[in-house]
Amino acid sequence: MSYLEVSAASQALPGLVEVVRTLVDGMGHVQTDDLAEVAAHAGALLTAARGLVLSCADQATSRGTVRESGSASTAAWLTDHGAGVTRTESFLMRRALMACDTPGLAALRAGLLSGRVTPTDAVHAARVHAELVGATDPVWHEQVAAGVADLAARVDARAELDGFRLMMLARYATVADQERAARHEQSRRGVSTFSATGDGLWAFRGVVGDVDKVRLQAALTAFSAPQTSTLPDGTVVRDERTAAQRRLDALLTIVGIAASSGVRGPMGATARASLVLTPDALLEPCEHRAKDAFGLWRPTSTGGGGPCGCPVPAACVDDLGTILGPRAARELTCGADVTPVWLDPAGRPLDVGRTTRLATARQRRALEVRDGGCSFPGCDAPASWCQAHHIVHWADGGPTDLANLALVCGHHHRFIHAHHITGRVTADGSRVQWDITHTWTGWHPTPPPDPDTHSSTGPDADDHVAAGAGSGAGGSAGSESSAGARSGAGAGSGAGAPSAGREPPDDGHGQPPPGGQPSRPPGHPAGDPPPRPPGQHALTA
Repeated sequence: MSYLEVSAASQALPGLVEVVRTLVDGMGHVQTDDLAEVAAHAGALLTAARGLVLSCADQATSRGTVRESGSASTAAWLTDHGAGVTRTESFLMRRALMACDTPGLAALRAGLLSGRVTPTDAVHAARVHAELVGATDPVWHEQVAAGVADLAARVDARAELDGFRLMMLARYATVADQERAARHEQSRRGVSTFSATGDGLWAFRGVVGDVDKVRLQAALTAFSAPQTSTLPDGTVVRDERTAAQRRLDALLTIVGIAASSGVRGPMGATARASLVLTPDALLEPCEHRAKDAFGLWRPTSTGGGGPCGCPVPAACVDDLGTILGPRAARELTCGADVTPVWLDPAGRPLDVGRTTRLATARQRRALEVRDGGCSFPGCDAPASWCQAHHIVHWADGGPTDLANLALVCGHHHRFIHAHHITGRVTADGSRVQWDITHTWTGWHPTPPPDPDTHSSTGPDADDHVAAGAGSGAGGSAGSESSAGARSGAGAGSGAGAPSAGREPPDDGHGQPPPGGQPSRPPGHPAGDPPPRPPGQHALTA
């Protein structure tokens, strides 16, 4: 190519820039059929322009122009002379030119200067080349250089280069390099500790090798499939969880299976959690107060404007020091394999509770036969994914009987606790009825019946009594559970007055713990006999 041709092309550049700007400003006048052609020509122009900028930077460096200009570096020279690139882009261009400045990467460098290879892909290709050259026999180095130069110019260059790297290492890596890779994996693999995110949540991070990745991905995939099903009326219930939420639920399901197996670790500890909680740790905030716009607690209309006297909920901790609120404590003590350690208000242990409030193996098997899987409507989660949920919470005096237990998956278990969903086992003991309604916005709790028109002699009276969780003759277990969940103490009393507080559970043999007296469970009417202590119901199946 002659000097005159190059000089004429250089003088035509300003006009070419004006042509492009005219097209950008007048894009509304471009015919629809011409849009694809204009985009293709613009892409070719963009590729050529990128190569031209890189070639100018390369020549300015090799000729000493950068040094004579007073610019600190090639990247600074580009920005100082208005090359139309950001400082980050200019440094990336300089890095790409330096990475390809080796004899073995002449083809990759040519692709970079022509614009067919982007600076980002050129840097990645040079890194892949360096790793493969150090891990394979020299006889393959020429093919490696040609391969990275070809793949770097493709549309999905990064994925193509990564696949080429893995394939070459699998086929031609030396024994020494395989050992080096194994040592590198061993030094990096692991799971971080939990760190607070600042908004009340926790984060952790893991780095795994190929073998660990295959095992984890297989297990998570098996348990994280969307749980979409069809209701009897033909309504399709979609799984609204994101893929990330489904994977986390799958991990928690696997953890639950390990916890229920009773396998002990090297130090003798099991996967069961241990909660340290006071008698008021399972109370939920009363509905008589709410925070206003300024974050101050104010009486609500239901509280009559005066102090309600409801017991104040307390926080609890697990054996690793995590502080838990009442809602989290109630969810854990409902179905998880947890051993509670009760403390009096002074912080002295009252009673080391046993996990007998959980469903026994025989009860669990009976639930699997009865419910088949998650009992929540529209959910097809298998029984192995599910937990035994107390329909009337164990903290509210609900017994660990089949008439008060239901299988629910982890996702719907949290949903039931978050929305205070009530339910009951039917009179014939064949299934679970949940007080929920499905609308176009999803599942919602069924509004409670009007107390002025509701009668205990209706067609569902037997179903309400069948829950058998300390309900009165005319009240349902679901209603008591709802009342206990709303107020946490005394909401089910006839006068509506809250109880004085909660005493710790007994020791499982009908005797109160040291320093405590048998007490009526919160939410239980004063005129009815109290239900049996939770510990006396674990072996009723």
